[in-house]
Amino acid sequence: MKEVMSDCISRGHCSFLWRAFSKVWPLLQENLLRSIDGAIHVGYGIATAGGVLLNRKGEWIMGYNSLLGECSMFDIELWGIFDGLTLIQDNQFAKVMIQTDCLEAIKTIQATSFNDSNSTRIRRIYHCLANIGVWGMQVHVQGV
Repeated sequence: MKEVMSDCISRGHCSFLWRAFSKVWPLLQENLLRSIDGAIHVGYGIATAGGVLLNRKGEWIMGYNSLLGECSMFDIELWGIFDGLTLIQDNQFAKVMIQTDCLEAIKTIQATSFNDSNSTRIRRIYHCLANIGVWGMQVHVQGV
């Protein structure tokens, strides 16, 4: 199974970092840090994802965790992106930079259009991105 996983997933670095554009645009007052991680219990094949939302001072705003059941690491990556976007949208943060260490997830989201995607998860990600307004995506590789 490991040989068919993407490089970013097989290294075990399945996390996301969400930040507001405030470092880029000084007029934005929020500085949002969104961190998500996912894991699969090898013995049972059960996937989980969790996340934390912090303000610009690093103070905890909210957190969550969810049991996803059986799914691939790539699906966990997409769930993490979607859940993060949902929380950002629900809290009305309008400008956001999405950083992930999974190039495969970014390429999949950027390579397909809303109408062309067969994935409900990707279509829901597009819907969230449209509602957020200003956003960007980039790959962020941590200490490899």
